[in-house]
Amino acid sequence: MVAKVVDANMVDIRSSADGKNLLRLGNTGLPKKGDAKLDEEARSAAKAALEKKLSKSMIWWKAAPPSAQRTEESDNVRVADVWTIEGEHIPSYMIQEGHLLHNEEYAEELARDILSVAAGKEKQEQYQALEQALRETQAELQTETSPGEKSQAKDRSTSEPAPRASLTLGLLMFALVCALFAGLVWVLGSLTSPKTVKTKKAKKG
Repeated sequence: MVAKVVDANMVDIRSSADGKNLLRLGNTGLPKKGDAKLDEEARSAAKAALEKKLSKSMIWWKAAPPSAQRTEESDNVRVADVWTIEGEHIPSYMIQEGHLLHNEEYAEELARDILSVAAGKEKQEQYQALEQALRETQAELQTETSPGEKSQAKDRSTSEPAPRASLTLGLLMFALVCALFAGLVWVLGSLTSPKTVKTKKAKKG
């Protein structure tokens, strides 16, 4: 457990059997802005970020190789990789957030997120890849029409006028029949009327 954040890249765990209670984040360096005042402000901001991340929290840690342990540092300091209990790699986090500089001191295979944090990020990447694939597929379906659908649409468009033409022709024929019938009635009426009149006149004479 982190008892105290000592500096921008150093924490006090107070649980080491060999008396080395301070852990310095491996492969990191303190921020440098080129000005003493700016450097101090950046260091204070980095320390505050580390406190927010680790203060009073349980951690995992792994000591760096003996070659990376600096003899000029205090005997109470151990260079190490540090993770949160969920598996987030703290040196990488501090570098990515711009609080610390990357300073390659040694190679560590596990210098990355592990455990549930790594699994969560991997799952998130998989979800993002799936969502991207679905969006691309949807876009293709919206912009492209298969040849079969095109031919069916063409067939429908060419076959639609046929019923309309048949209906129009039927109406014309019906109108023609009605006109012929009306004409026939008129002709018959005109033929029968004079005969009736002539018959009446003959009776009177």
